[in-house]
This record gives sequence, structure tokens and C-alpha cells, in this order.
Amino acid sequence: MKYVLVIGSGMADMKLPHLANHTPMEVLALNSFDRVAGCFLGRVLTVPHGVSVNTQNAVMSILGYAPKACETDAALAPFAELFGHQGSFISADPAVKQIASRAGLKTPEVEGATGEFNTNYEGKARAALDALANGDDFAAVHVAAPDQMAREGDLARKLEAVQNVEYRVVMILLNQLMGRGEDFRLMLVSDHATLLATQAPMGGPVPYAVFDSRIVRKALDEGKEPPTRKFSEEESAFEPVLMDGTELMKVLFARG
Repeated sequence: MKYVLVIGSGMADMKLPHLANHTPMEVLALNSFDRVAGCFLGRVLTVPHGVSVNTQNAVMSILGYAPKACETDAALAPFAELFGHQGSFISADPAVKQIASRAGLKTPEVEGATGEFNTNYEGKARAALDALANGDDFAAVHVAAPDQMAREGDLARKLEAVQNVEYRVVMILLNQLMGRGEDFRLMLVSDHATLLATQAPMGGPVPYAVFDSRIVRKALDEGKEPPTRKFSEEESAFEPVLMDGTELMKVLFARG
């Protein structure tokens, strides 16, 4: 079994009058996101109340560590010891890479990965696939572009950045891993919302979803269409909230 984590930083947002009172993820056709959500869709509070909402604290929580650990550069308890899985974390954000390194995860360099809008999306996906092919059973991809575009107040580019995460990262990962034939689970999460209206991050629950290849292959073997569900704030609004973001990795690694 292989496990993949995709963090689209700041993808979640509030409803905007420019989008007929919808969010960016609600108006976009994000078929690969919907394939993931078809297996499981929920909400998670990645950053606890009273803690500064930023990418570092959210990533720390998603990886299973208390965000207050961001306040020091000390080594973290090894990720492999906490969860029994070793792997790689692909990101161009220096602060995020430092967190991953402190957790004992490998942080391979990807040519052209900038942490900006014009990053090497496909290269990040390939780096994750290579890590899984070369012995890792866990690989994470962090993409900062949606967050960056929201902080700049650029609606058009935030929309495009979210689309890029969908078809230049998640679609590649799903299609390639399904083609390899090995069982895998893939988690998709927005680390926090970043609002175009305020050009700043906002706390509160955000959508997350988990794709399970076994569910999809079972449907295909039975001649059925694999399940799909819209990955968006509105679609997940009535789903239970996982109040402790440090539990997310336990959800990903659950065997079912």
C-alpha cells in the first residue's frame, strides 16, 4: 500500500460576489478532485483556535505535530516512528521543507519548483511518483500557488492555480498510480483558507478528501462508475469536522 498527501495551500476561500456567490473551488470543474472526494469527503480544523493561521502551523498539524513546535528548530519525533511510514515531502517553500526535514522526511529538489504561480507542477508530481517507485511508501506534495495568488488578490490566477493543482498534480498522481496496479490512498487537503477578499489566511474547517484505489477498482470490477463528489466548501459544509488536525495522518494511513 502506498500513501500520498497533496496540500493545495490556501485553495479554500469564502463565497465571492464576482463568482455569483460561489468560491473558486465551487465554480471550477475539478474532475480529479471530485474523484478523490467520491471515496471520502470531510472537514478538518488544521490550525487550532488561538493559534496563528499560516502555512507552517497548518503543515505541522497535518503531519501530526502540535503547531507550537513551529516555535523551535529542534528535531521532531520521527514521522516514521509516529506512523510507521517513511517517505518524501516535495515542496519549494523553505519553511515547509524545514518542517519536513525536522520530521525525518526526505525533501528532494525539483528543478523549476519555485513556490510561486509558475512552479513546476508536473515535476513535483513526478518527484512523488519517483519516491514511491524507489521504496518510499509515503509521498507528500505541497503547492503554494493558490495561497500566493489569493494573497495578491488575483482572482484569475487563483482560479488557474487551483486548476493547476487539479490537472497538473492530482490527475497525474491518480492516473499513474492506478496504472501501476498497486493499492494506494491519496489525501487532498487545503491547509487553510486564504481569502481573496482580505488577501490573508483565515482559520476554521477546510475540506479534505481521501481516495482509495480499492474502492474504485471494486466499482470498476463490478461494471459500475467509480464514485465522484464535488470537492468544495459547500459540498463538505454538513460533513463532520475533525477538530484535531494532527489526526489527519491517522486517517490517511487507516487501512479500512
